[in-house]
Amino acid sequence: MGNKKGSRRRGMSNKNRNKNRSRNRPDRRRDETKGGSTSFIPFLIVGIVIVVVVVGAYFIFLADDGDGDDNDNDVNTGGNTNNNNGGNTGGGNEIPAEWWTTYPSKYDEFGTLPDHPGWIKEGFGSKNMMVVFIHSACCAPCVQQENDLKAVLPSYGDQVAYLDLLTENEEDLEQAIEGSQIYYDPASPQSTPHTIILKKVGPTIYWYSYVGALGQDVIIDQLDDGLS
Repeated sequence: MGNKKGSRRRGMSNKNRNKNRSRNRPDRRRDETKGGSTSFIPFLIVGIVIVVVVVGAYFIFLADDGDGDDNDNDVNTGGNTNNNNGGNTGGGNEIPAEWWTTYPSKYDEFGTLPDHPGWIKEGFGSKNMMVVFIHSACCAPCVQQENDLKAVLPSYGDQVAYLDLLTENEEDLEQAIEGSQIYYDPASPQSTPHTIILKKVGPTIYWYSYVGALGQDVIIDQLDDGLS
């Protein structure tokens, strides 16, 4: 009897020790699960940092016109004028009121005079301002720019001559091609809609050219500055 009781006590004490060990033993599976759920956080942080850097660099690139040349929109000092005293027009868009006689710095022909064709010189008639619009009938920006011009130009009465050159029209095509080649926009050469605004002061022709539908404010600002 004594031996049986002793063996029972030893058996019970062994069970108690096993229970205590199991209570004190760390739950490796739980720790592994916790570790696995947080192990991706450093990679997530690195990924966010990379995205922020890339997006920031992209917007800096856009702010710098994509070529690092802050002088692309400067008026060429070789005989050009800016009548707005500060370079910004009075309209809703803060754009430079630029007038060029020679090609400005963003052109390959920088510093040289454009060869104004006869139809440009004759197009002024008795007026000192002229708008030449080169466009296609099948592009949405062309339609938008045409509508903006039609909305703006009537308010200037007979102060501004207007020449509409439709590329699908055989009668206009030769002049449209020549105008696009002489007054092209380096950012989008041979593209439409192409708006050329010119003013004449004595024998000198000042001009400004851009591609795209930039809104009525841009047209108004340029015309107001030229007529001031």
